[in-house]
Amino acid sequence: MPKKDEVVDVVVIGGGPGGYTAADRVAQLEGRVILVEKDRLGGNCLNRGCIPAVALLRSAQIFSLAKMAKQFGITVGEVSVDYEALSKRKDELVGSLVSGTERRLMSSGVEVIKGRGALAGPGLVEILKEDGQFETVRTKNIIIATGSRPQESAMPSSRSKGVIMAEEALALKKLPRSIAVIGCDYIGVQLACLFNHLGTDVTIVEEGPRLLPAEDEEITTLLQELLTAYGIEVIIEARAITIEDGKKGEKKLTLSIKGGTRETLVDEVVLSRGRRPNTEGVGLEKAGVAMNDSGGIVVDKHMRTNAPNIYAVGDAVGRFMLAQVAMAEGNTAAENAMGRDSEIDYKVVPRCIFTLPEVASVGLTEREAMEQGYKVKVARLPLELNGFAHIMGQTEGLIKIIAEAQFGEILGMHILGPQASDLIHEAALGMRLEATVEDMAKTIRVHPSLAEAIRDAAWRLYSPIL
Repeated sequence: MPKKDEVVDVVVIGGGPGGYTAADRVAQLEGRVILVEKDRLGGNCLNRGCIPAVALLRSAQIFSLAKMAKQFGITVGEVSVDYEALSKRKDELVGSLVSGTERRLMSSGVEVIKGRGALAGPGLVEILKEDGQFETVRTKNIIIATGSRPQESAMPSSRSKGVIMAEEALALKKLPRSIAVIGCDYIGVQLACLFNHLGTDVTIVEEGPRLLPAEDEEITTLLQELLTAYGIEVIIEARAITIEDGKKGEKKLTLSIKGGTRETLVDEVVLSRGRRPNTEGVGLEKAGVAMNDSGGIVVDKHMRTNAPNIYAVGDAVGRFMLAQVAMAEGNTAAENAMGRDSEIDYKVVPRCIFTLPEVASVGLTEREAMEQGYKVKVARLPLELNGFAHIMGQTEGLIKIIAEAQFGEILGMHILGPQASDLIHEAALGMRLEATVEDMAKTIRVHPSLAEAIRDAAWRLYSPIL
């Protein structure tokens, strides 16, 4: 802790991706910084979200590949899932990454205080420490990075019936025989793929007309077809009415569907209805910090709030609830707190849904581009036309490029297929540099590679523009 009258440069409240990145950047800029975190460093993403989810999905992917071994000329014995060991590996991996984050901040000179931080007046942060004692820190700047929490269900008594949230599903120690995922945001669809590939009977219940409405419609339609082919039952335009205890310990789920109702018995029911900002109890009202209707903190392109010397980043802002965006916002806020003039650029935000196969995208969907008044050209390349996809034994998928018709500027790219989370960065960098379809088409790629599919899709756009 600083001395009684000492004033530090920055106090960061919250140690998730946005918070620890901001604190690290302040330290890099030779500022005195304190990071306040009530739980383990890494926030929801590292401890209960992205990292454990993708770790489990990697195990599911390896299980699926092992069952395909004969296709590659490899003979193995019977392949089975040891879910306890799988879960243990996930927990060990998370623990290792948390420890790595702690070491990184320590080596940078960030002081980490365990406790709950709140605004206590101009330049003051009050910290309720683990031992119940209060400490007040004086600071020139404050960065709020308090993250988010799952949206609760409006369904009566759903929690009392043993229904679990997505992060609790990731912490299960036993593989359920059957599961229903209600309100499938991207987290829910990932969970559905995870348990399906491990052998669980999976049902997806979605109120809307299609899965993942924020993604390109053509991509999500193809994804839904693949999920159905894998044995996942996808029920759209359906709503959960009640959840009751069954006679044998299972859950009886009653759905409102077109034409009536339907009952389903499953071992577990998971609610995945998105997330909302954690902004209660931080003292925002006392400081006069403006908030929007969704509970997020209003900031400008410098991540400044309307209150002097107070910044906010990550899910607490709620613009993009993605760890990579939180990190970028954390760097922006830190640099401005240290006297630099830094702006966040949301034009190019790559994102990935770690389904099997993956969905990744950047920029505008085809519908968005047309709604914004662009004249567009669209190219589609099925992965079955790519040699490396055949080598991998994973030919299901699609590369889709949306470009401005006259000059060929890339407006968006959407990928369904293996390693989409890596491939999408080629489009992200290209869009940031205002690349055209000619640039995409004429850039030489390694052969054989999945990246050749991007080149071949771009050629389909470039030739007609000549």
